[in-house]
Amino acid sequence: MPTSSVRGLLADTNFWLAAFDRRDQHHEEAAEFFERISYRILLMPWPIMYEVLRTRTVKNTPIVRSFERVLRRPKVVKLDDRPYRTQCLEETITQAPHRPISLVDMVVRAVLADDEYEISQLLTFDPADFVDVCKRRGITVWPYGVRSRHRQ
Repeated sequence: MPTSSVRGLLADTNFWLAAFDRRDQHHEEAAEFFERISYRILLMPWPIMYEVLRTRTVKNTPIVRSFERVLRRPKVVKLDDRPYRTQCLEETITQAPHRPISLVDMVVRAVLADDEYEISQLLTFDPADFVDVCKRRGITVWPYGVRSRHRQ
């Protein structure tokens, strides 16, 4: 776990892909919002970077260059997933028959749940796997506006 509290927002893989891929159905919305968050601290779990830079994506040089510019920003905090790996792997396997959530999303859920991070927003076009933990922590889910009653 981090040694001190880190504040920022976190974006799911589908946000990054939509922001940079003009063919994505959410591109315009993500690209517009992306411009508004350029000054914010972005929390970037390593599994998100793995998922964004998968084989299909790395064949698209403009997307890779756009994501590279994000990763090189001084306000991007790369989050080590080691504290969560074992537990998330077990939960992914155990819950798969009942609630199929990918290992990447399980790690993102663990980061969202971790009190060491003060996350104001989760950017995702697929909130179903995160809405419960976001409600508990009072994290707004963009573009859906889900937020806890406790921190409005």
